[in-house]
Amino acid sequence: YAALGDLFYNIHSILGYTLLFVLALHIAGALKHHVIDKDETLKQASRFQSQYSDLILKPVSKSKNQPHG
Repeated sequence: YAALGDLFYNIHSILGYTLLFVLALHIAGALKHHVIDKDETLKQASRFQSQYSDLILKPVSKSKNQPHG
């Protein structure tokens, strides 16, 4: 059973490092789109931004009918 435990430990380690590498690559790609390409990819990929971007990113304009102050 020791050999089987070693095998699963090695598989677990390889998959863990692979997951960390893929996550880092994904974050690097998102930052590349945001910083270097300056495109809308990160904004479009963000669920929160896409649902509420009108409320957060656009300033509220005052209507002519609203009193000032």
